[in-house]
Amino acid sequence: MRNLLMLVGASFCLMAYVAMVAAADEPTTARGYYERAGKHENNKRYAEAVADLSKAIELDPKFVDAYFSRSSLYYQQPSLDKAAYAKAVADLTKALDIEPKRFSFRFNRALYYESLREYDKAIADYSEVISGDTDFSRNGNGKEDCLARAHHYRGRAYQWYKSDYAKAVADYTEALLLDPKVEMVIFRRGQAYHGLKEFGKAQDDFAVALERNPDNANILEYWAWQLATCPDRKYRDGKKAVKYATMAHEKSRGQSPGSLGILAAAYAEAGQFDEAVKMQRKGIELLGPTANEQRKTMQATLKLYEAGKPFRTE
Repeated sequence: MRNLLMLVGASFCLMAYVAMVAAADEPTTARGYYERAGKHENNKRYAEAVADLSKAIELDPKFVDAYFSRSSLYYQQPSLDKAAYAKAVADLTKALDIEPKRFSFRFNRALYYESLREYDKAIADYSEVISGDTDFSRNGNGKEDCLARAHHYRGRAYQWYKSDYAKAVADYTEALLLDPKVEMVIFRRGQAYHGLKEFGKAQDDFAVALERNPDNANILEYWAWQLATCPDRKYRDGKKAVKYATMAHEKSRGQSPGSLGILAAAYAEAGQFDEAVKMQRKGIELLGPTANEQRKTMQATLKLYEAGKPFRTE
């Protein structure tokens, strides 16, 4: 009995010691909580990181870096909160209230607005980065890199969400003047030129993009699609379309309905209608149960191939 009491007493002493050490390690300042949040994040303890950043903000409501870090966590780990994207925007809005000129705050908020499908607000933030009195001094890559990114992403927003291909081309062109090496901007400008029916310019951009990144399936697919379906025969080439579509199809391991549809269109342009029908049917089989519109479109195109006719975009 005496030994048991001694063991229990020792256990209580150990628990008291652990509690004392934990209390000694507990931060007492906003900076301390901020730094511990960084350690939590490095160890993938994201909920604990958010809690520490929240405590840092509670102690110092003007701690802009804490708002920025918490917004990044909400955005990168949306499972932390049902309203994660909205909270990420709210944190950056607060940070911008305190420091309205900082590039990273406004640029990231534009990205987060895209996730919330608030596209006009995203475009407005990109525009403010470009035209406003933005502070680029804290970005290690410099002003030109920041502006190139802002033009790139605003152009992408115009292209994806507004179908305003002319504005997209203008932004992509400006981005390339600032940073000529980004093949994704060249590719997207090619897509925008295609949307404007400026097929020659689209082809030129696809060629440069593919030369710089020959393994990119998106570039291969989009150029193959233009080569196979362009309404202007000058920019069609069935043989080359089959080559690029086959390369893209192999990269998808044969499991993408979209890549199979492009390969089918390429075969049809090359006059290989049996192969076109085969690929189109396989693509339809791979469609999910909710892809009703895509199924309807692919079935209509299949009838063209069965009749020995290629597909043309309008």
